[in-house]
Amino acid sequence: MPVKADRPDSRSFDLVVAGAGPSGLMAALQAAQAGLSVAVLEHNSLPARKFAMLRRGQGSLSRSDISHEHLRGRHERFASDALEAFDLAALRRFFRSLEVELIEDEGRWLPASKSGVDAAVALVVAAEHAGAKIHCDTNILRVNAKPDGFDVQTTRGDYHARHLVLALGGPHFPQLGATESGFRFARHLGLAVEPPRPALVGLRTREIWPFRLPGLWMECRARLMQEGRLLREAEGLVLFTAGALVGPAIAALSRDVDEEACARGEVSLRLNFYPELGLEDVAQWLFRTLGQHTRMLAPDALDRMLPRRLAVELCRAADINPRWRVNRLSESQRKRLEGLLTDTGLTVTESLGWRAAEGSRGGVNVREVNPRTFESRSIAGLHVVGEMLDVDAPSAEVNMHFALASGWCAGTALAAKAPRKRKGAKAPRR
Repeated sequence: MPVKADRPDSRSFDLVVAGAGPSGLMAALQAAQAGLSVAVLEHNSLPARKFAMLRRGQGSLSRSDISHEHLRGRHERFASDALEAFDLAALRRFFRSLEVELIEDEGRWLPASKSGVDAAVALVVAAEHAGAKIHCDTNILRVNAKPDGFDVQTTRGDYHARHLVLALGGPHFPQLGATESGFRFARHLGLAVEPPRPALVGLRTREIWPFRLPGLWMECRARLMQEGRLLREAEGLVLFTAGALVGPAIAALSRDVDEEACARGEVSLRLNFYPELGLEDVAQWLFRTLGQHTRMLAPDALDRMLPRRLAVELCRAADINPRWRVNRLSESQRKRLEGLLTDTGLTVTESLGWRAAEGSRGGVNVREVNPRTFESRSIAGLHVVGEMLDVDAPSAEVNMHFALASGWCAGTALAAKAPRKRKGAKAPRR
């Protein structure tokens, strides 16, 4: 894996790829295998850093139920062509060809080693073996479209290419070098960009009692509301931490959080701790539980229904002293407690922001991009892939599969433009 960029002998290439993430490396690999001269420009000292760190370093690459229906944005069917062209079977075959076997783990597909570094290194090595030149520590300063291609100004000099792939990703994980530079270049080239916002991120609440439950988790149905209007609903794990609510269900909702509305106190989170039961079933269960343990402290009795630490906090939220016995509770207090079991309301104040986000919402408007080739409809030779597009998912592994699929489609389209090899020339590595 390259660490420093050598100054290239020639700065003129068939293709320059801006960004050495999964989508950029995939595009570079497909194009280089077809015989195109390719330079990949990466401002970090190592390529694919976010790729390697995905899902706490395990490198989840897809889901068993991968579908364009999981992806969101202003035009939600946009991703269908790419996911059909490079589906789960194709993704598995591709990584097997790189000697990285993928396994299924609770619906997620990841390297058998459970190391994202292994998948990242394999993709980098394959791109280099195919002939792509990966230039790290190379900051892109400006991108200009010319009649014969593109000029790319960098801190290590200027590059020129007939084709350009923008694959700089979203601004999440700035601690790993992520920036909004890709969107700035896209706007400069004339593309419409939807403002980026953090997605797949934890949420803070005005109420502090959830932060007294670090390490506790519950399977919940979570609803995100704004001024009483349902924005989105998700079901899954909710994890309580000392500073925020996190977990798959929260991550699935976070893309719809409007920070300005949060500042006005208009956004709320509603948690149902018994999503598999009806309201009447929960009410009867609570009635029997309290009725059978009238001499117990209220949290001790509720310990039969949910973790005691959570029971203590729900008692306080219901205006019940945790030291009171069940037989001391009034009818109104019992009803409040019953309501909290299936509809606990919390006021969202903000998300954890870009440093904690595993994805971003917004990006280049997909109306301007061909969904089969990812080439700009208005600028010939310009391709936009991966997280730079206004496409996102409720899980990081779906985002990753789309990033790889979009890079594969762009690279395949570029490969089709490569001049045919002379008879007897070495075939591209597959």
